[in-house]
Amino acid sequence: MSDTTAAVATPRADPPIVHVLMGFICVWHRREPEQARDEA
Repeated sequence: MSDTTAAVATPRADPPIVHVLMGFICVWHRREPEQARDEA
């Protein structure tokens, strides 16, 4: 799972920007399948 590997790779005291980027990536990956379904 990418989430667990990312949590292990990043240090515990990571800056807030890391959480923002990870959250944005999660949302982007969730929207991608929906867009693919609409195009199909």
